[in-house]
Order: sequence, then structure tokens, then C-alpha cells
Amino acid sequence: MDAFIATVLNQCKTQLIILRMNFESLPERAADVVKSESSLSYDAVLMKLFRECLAHYEKITETCKMLQDIFGTAILIQFGIGGWILCMAAYKIVSLSMLSTEFASMTLFISCILTELFLYCYYGNEVTDESNRVSESIYSMEWRRAGLSFQRSLVLVMERAKRPLRPAAGLVIPLSLDTFVKIIKSSYTFYAVLRQTK
Repeated sequence: MDAFIATVLNQCKTQLIILRMNFESLPERAADVVKSESSLSYDAVLMKLFRECLAHYEKITETCKMLQDIFGTAILIQFGIGGWILCMAAYKIVSLSMLSTEFASMTLFISCILTELFLYCYYGNEVTDESNRVSESIYSMEWRRAGLSFQRSLVLVMERAKRPLRPAAGLVIPLSLDTFVKIIKSSYTFYAVLRQTK
């Protein structure tokens, strides 16, 4: 499940990069189509390509939402259990000899848990970062020579793009690097409390 979710999030990020490139090159691509087929008007071709970009953006948004609907609760539970396991493993590892095989296996176990949690947070963060850049890509295209109706459509899409895709665990905890740090900090806090009560 871990690799699948990370792969889908990475695919969403890649699709957002492609979408951004499509938005940025929209006027040039429309001009190329008009050059090859002179019977078409520039504004009509531009609007057609723009609608294709919007459909692409909608598919990416649907994919992120579907991933969150299906796996959001499982990821939330995994964050909670992973944080607790990190705390317990840290509590156990301090009592072991550094040269023992049990210490080595516990170190590997902690590394696996950290990697598992990091994958979710890293790829979720990447999706949010790329989603934040969509609005910039729309603005950076050569929109000034387009018609007024196209420019109005751009403003609406830019406003929508200001709300980035934010994959979350259980609709509550965003999948971000900040969340990863918070999980580690809370695990350490629980560990410190356990050490004091010993």
C-alpha cells in the first residue's frame, strides 16, 4: 500500500508539471495549430486547448480526491501507529548494547517506520508544491494578445488554482514535511515522558 500511494502521489505531481507546461505554452501551441490549419481562428483554437488543460486539471484533482477518500483513514491510522511505534522502539533501543544484533535490528526497524511515514509526507508535499505553481504558470503564459473572454476565463481558473491540492490523512492531517517533523517531535515527547516515569 505504501509504494502504491507514493506512486499515485508522484504521478499527480508529474501530471501537474505537465499541466503547468501546457498552460505556459498554450498561446504558442495555438499559433502553431492556426499556422498548419489556416481555416481555424486563433481564439477558437486557444479556447479549445484551454478547455483540454482544464479537463486535465480536473482529472488530477479527481485522482487526488479519490486517493484521499480511499486511503485517507488508513494513512491517518498509520501515522498514529507509526508515531507510537517510534516512541516504543526508541524507549527499547536505549537499553540495548550498541554492538548487539538486537540493537541493529531495532535500528533497521526504526529506519523502516521513518521511511514509510516520510514517503507519504514527501510526495504529498510535492503535490501541494506543484499545485501552488499552477497559478504562476497560468499568469506567465502570453495571455495579453488573447481575447477578452479568454482573459476572463484565465482569471477564474487562477482563482481556483490559488486553492492548491492538499493530500491529507483522514481529511485532517496534511501530507507534508511539516507533518513528518511533528510526528517525530510528538514521538520524542512521548518517549521523554516514558523515560521520566521509569
